[in-house]
Amino acid sequence: MVNGMSTPVPDLDADVAQEIAATMANNRRFEAALREVKRDADAHGRKCALFIIEMIGLRDECMVLDVDRLRALSEEILRRLPNCVPAAAYLDRIGVEEFAIVTADLFTADLAKSLAERISASLSRVFALDARPVSLEPRIGVSIADHTMEDAEFLNAGARKALRRTKRLAGLSYFVYSSAFEAERHKREQLASALSDAIAEKRGLYLLYQPIVETAGRVLIGVEALCRWRHPTFGEISPVTFIALAEEYGLIDPLGEWALRRACVDARAWGSLRVAVNVSPHQFREPEFLDHVRGIFSKTDVDARRLELEITEGGLIENFEACAAYMSLLRELGVRLALDDFGTGYSSLSYLLALPFDKLKIDRSFILKLEKGATGGAIVHSIVSLGRALGLHITAEGVETDEQYRFLRIAGVHSIQGYLFGRPMEADKITDRLEAQSVICLEH
Repeated sequence: MVNGMSTPVPDLDADVAQEIAATMANNRRFEAALREVKRDADAHGRKCALFIIEMIGLRDECMVLDVDRLRALSEEILRRLPNCVPAAAYLDRIGVEEFAIVTADLFTADLAKSLAERISASLSRVFALDARPVSLEPRIGVSIADHTMEDAEFLNAGARKALRRTKRLAGLSYFVYSSAFEAERHKREQLASALSDAIAEKRGLYLLYQPIVETAGRVLIGVEALCRWRHPTFGEISPVTFIALAEEYGLIDPLGEWALRRACVDARAWGSLRVAVNVSPHQFREPEFLDHVRGIFSKTDVDARRLELEITEGGLIENFEACAAYMSLLRELGVRLALDDFGTGYSSLSYLLALPFDKLKIDRSFILKLEKGATGGAIVHSIVSLGRALGLHITAEGVETDEQYRFLRIAGVHSIQGYLFGRPMEADKITDRLEAQSVICLEH
């Protein structure tokens, strides 16, 4: 079997550019090896798998490393791979940042995923290069030939598609492509196109509002806007599905802007009731977002003090100082800011101390644990104590039972949200509910 481990790059001494160009020639060797492994797998009735690994950051290192050190880094990458793959696998460098593994020893997608996880863990470790640490980020596209009719070109194209998918979705270090994925991809593209049309034509999308009540009296003091989509053919599409599609296909900003505008339009009928709207991490980081918010207030004539933007930690993780300045500008408009799903992120306390939040929302996962032992109750008490010490309003979400409600009321939570006090409902139902009670004044 062909094996490219020992010859990743020729011995050139001109400059790094020549070294990089030389790696491109490895593609011909790799393609020949891929066809050979595939023929051998077909002959023995085995499946064949291709892994294409892109080392994000290696291209930048090429600009600062000399030829010998660049070669040493590439060889170290190739030395780590045999510890993760079957002994008979073919390994090679096939581009500036790319490496390939071909093996006929994998039989299931689960085995391929396990191998990809081992590769990712190994290549994520820092490379010590003449005492200079080099950190690279591996992204892995995997393709499995399920039938003998699927040729080497199918494997290569599939691995490339899988690799591109890892780049579109944040936090995805590898993806396994198969024949079934192609049909799923086609359906996702159709749905994404339909979602784009729904946003542009303002049809099919609508908002529901979940009540938020004052803990002491169960009086309605606010609502959370929840986006829904009714497809003309497929019916109701789960928010988990279409929000992921919006993020993957670059539609999350226009979708978020539509939801914010629609919520403000509906809010005009509700006096001083506060309206909470979720903001995606990407939407929050956009420089134009502040102008969009100002424009919506101007066109809908809604008091900014009635708007509450719910932000998850993912929207804040990159730069505390920039986020703090941006959030301060929003608060100058009168907008209130809430940290959503508190307790599920990995450094929530840091966010609360460094950023100007007005509210924190206790994640429903902690509420579910209240009736399963003392640990859940202790966590909720700690969160409430922390929030009160920082002068924050505290909302518990996902409240479904009287027992949970009684515990949270005694613990000192300011407001409650959950099925016990109302499922998400249409805007006119909120209007009806307000007419049946005295509206709490804005200062509350």
